[in-house]
Amino acid sequence: MAQEPCLNTILAFAKGLGISGHVLMTFEQQHERDQQRRELNNLLDLFSPLQLRLALDISRLIYDYKPAGLPALSDPTPH
Repeated sequence: MAQEPCLNTILAFAKGLGISGHVLMTFEQQHERDQQRRELNNLLDLFSPLQLRLALDISRLIYDYKPAGLPALSDPTPH
């Protein structure tokens, strides 16, 4: 029997992204990101537990990938 996503999964996802669970759950504070948060929430609701695990693993790889010479994701100005 498959388990539904729980707080542990959400906190693990936040940890994989390098943010706190509180930040992940209060992402909607910025108007520009409201739509992105809704889309992310809708997508996560569709995932099975195995798909959530895969999404977390992929997110960690993307977050950890910082090629030399490219600006950080938070840096809006190109170098």
